[in-house]
Parts: sequence; structure tokens; C-alpha cells
Amino acid sequence: MFLTTSIALFSIIVSLSSADDIDYSSYTLEVTNINNAFYSLPLKVGSNLQTIQVSLSTYSPVTYFELANPCGRGFDSENSKSYSTNNTNITVDYFKMNISGVVSLDIIEIEDIEKLIKKESFIASKNCSHMDGQTVGAIGLGLPSNSQVKPLFQQYYSYGIIYNPVFSLYLDSCEINNTCKNSRIIVGGWSLSDYAENPDQGFTYHSVPKGSNLWNLELNSIYIRNKKFQFQNLVIIDIEYPGILMPQPYIGQIYNEINNSKTCFIGKDSIICDCTLADNFPDIIFSLDSTNYTLQQSSYVLNQSNKCYILISESPSTYWLLGQLFVRNYYTIWNFGNNSIGIANLKTSKKQHNSKSDKISEGWIIAISVILSVLALGGVAGTYYIIHKRKKAKRQPSESRDSFVSTDEVIINPKYAKLLN
Repeated sequence: MFLTTSIALFSIIVSLSSADDIDYSSYTLEVTNINNAFYSLPLKVGSNLQTIQVSLSTYSPVTYFELANPCGRGFDSENSKSYSTNNTNITVDYFKMNISGVVSLDIIEIEDIEKLIKKESFIASKNCSHMDGQTVGAIGLGLPSNSQVKPLFQQYYSYGIIYNPVFSLYLDSCEINNTCKNSRIIVGGWSLSDYAENPDQGFTYHSVPKGSNLWNLELNSIYIRNKKFQFQNLVIIDIEYPGILMPQPYIGQIYNEINNSKTCFIGKDSIICDCTLADNFPDIIFSLDSTNYTLQQSSYVLNQSNKCYILISESPSTYWLLGQLFVRNYYTIWNFGNNSIGIANLKTSKKQHNSKSDKISEGWIIAISVILSVLALGGVAGTYYIIHKRKKAKRQPSESRDSFVSTDEVIINPKYAKLLN
């Protein structure tokens, strides 16, 4: 008996020591990339498990669904026997728009994730304008706040469905006007061996500053052509916005460095350059917590109709934002237990695949212009928020193993005109 037990125990130890770095209480989910515009996955909602396609939002922590009544698509709450609401109205900022609705409860299932006995909270909204109907809501991956609606993955963690309060992201690129399903989100875990260039090095972790409920990191400096722009700012890491946003006066200085050849001109929301000189565009190095991350020129330059659009725009406020084109270059882990983001260099094979298809559809170029216009008019919630301290003691996570316009219209902005002469 003792010998049998010893052999079994030895087998378990060997199997664990030879296992890869996947956390086996985690769930790997397929994510759909639609036109390099946004990332989405299907949820099953309600007693009759209605399939709802939602986009991924790291800006807001709240999940919401459009209501079939009156939107004509979305979640049909009237046909779900398990649906309930307390009729409390709430408005949530999703970066591109504000969504209003009522706090609701119902069954939410995601692919192979273990079925829950309890119902999850979300917003049932009568706003009927999300992504032209390609998705009918969003799954909130933002930092937990004092909202009445808790993030879905935080609820999974509270129920013990996942053991680590994390999710990790590999975001793939698509060809123009295409949809692909190579992206992955691992809920409750990570897989450095699948996605990281050097799995043994693990992630480089960056803490979100205290007092913020956005995925903000410390941005120390930017390097372009061996020139250093030093400052101390917070930058939002976001997977909804496709490009990069910078406030004044830095955007003008960056444009000047990119336009070293003096062949660019001002478009509506970006500078547009001569593509014959595209190879001369510089790489840009972002220093986050004094760790440098290089963004190659192929990542921020879009070659469209023989024009090169620089996917860096002026922020409508004072905040900085690194969007999809930054996150796609790395394998990332987002820890909502200790409020940190881990970044690892992407495996070469994954990065090469991204570089071959790193294009944005013409429709999304126009959409970016619309987004910036909306942000400029409506503004964006401030970078700093006071987070409600959790009264419930948290379990410790297991040890880490570690715009682009398509028109030819030229609108000269006086703020940049001198820089481009």
C-alpha cells in the first residue's frame, strides 16, 4: 500500500514538474478579431442561453447587453425566466461612448467555463448603437470599482471558478476587411510557453498607481531617433482604441520627429506621409516604469491607397493612451487582484504573423475619426478615480511563473503647421 501510494505521489510530482506554465484552473477562449477594429467573443445569456456577441473592453469593468426590445437585436430579457432587475439606472463610460441601463441579474455562460449556480450582474441597456450591430454589448475587463455591477471575471474568482484573479491576452491581426479567430484570452491563467519569446523570463510586471480604476501605468519617457522626451505621466493601456493618443504639446513634437523628411501633411486626425519614405520612419520606444518597449514603425504606419497614415493622434484631453497596436506586439497578463499588468515579448512566430496582417480596414480609419470627434465633444472620464476598498479579504494568487482618414481632404491645424514646413 505504501509503495503504491509513493509511486502515485511520485507520478504526480513528475507530471507537475514537466507541465508547461498554463494554470490548469484557467480557461482558454477563442477571441474573434473583426477587421482589426475590435475583439469579441460569444456569451450565452438567460435561462434559454441566448447567444450574444460582445466586444472586449479593458476600459470599463462593467458588462452590458443591448436589449432586443427596443433594439431589435441583443438580449431578449422578456424570454428569460431567470432574468431579474432592481430597476436601478446606471451610466458607465466605455471610452467610445457612455452606456445607460438598469442593473440586472441573469445566467451568463462562456464556452467551456464551468456553469455557475449563481447569476451574474450586468447592465441591460436600451442604447442601440454598438459597433453597427456586429456586437450587441461588451464584456467589462476593466479594473474593479465601487460600481453596483462587478466585473464578470471577478465574479468567477469570487465563486472559485478560477483560482487566480487574472486574465491574459494574445491579440492577433487580420487582413483588411476580414475576420479571424487566432486571438486568445486565458481566464484565470496564462501560457508563456505558447506566446512568449522567452518563457523562462516570465512577465515584467507594472503596478497600476493607487487611486486609479483604469489600467494606467507610469510613462517615464519616449525615445525617437535617439532623442529622449522625458516626462512623468500616466498612460492608459487599452484594447478598444486601435491607435495611440497623445496630448499637447507632446503630439506636435512627436509629429516633428516622424516628419524628419518634411514630406508629411496634416490630415483630419493624423499626419499623412509619402509611403516611398516609409522605411525612414523611426521606431518609437516607450519607457514604462523605466522598462523600454519598442514599437516598430510597421506597427504605427498604415499603408492605404499609396498613402501612409500615422496611427498616432492628438488626445482630446490630457491623457495618454496606448491602444491595440501596442498591445498586439506583446503577450500581456492583467491582474485584477493586485492591480498590475505583466508584459512579455511576443514569440517570433506570433509577431511575424502579426506583421504580415497588421492592417486596419478603411472603414475603421473613418471610425477613428468619428471616435475622436465624440471624445472631443463629450470628453472622457478622468484618469484618476478613488477606488472603494474591498472589505472582503482576498485570496492571494498563486506564485507567478514568471484617424486616420480615407479622404484626401487636408485640414491644416495651426498648432502643427510650423512643424511641418
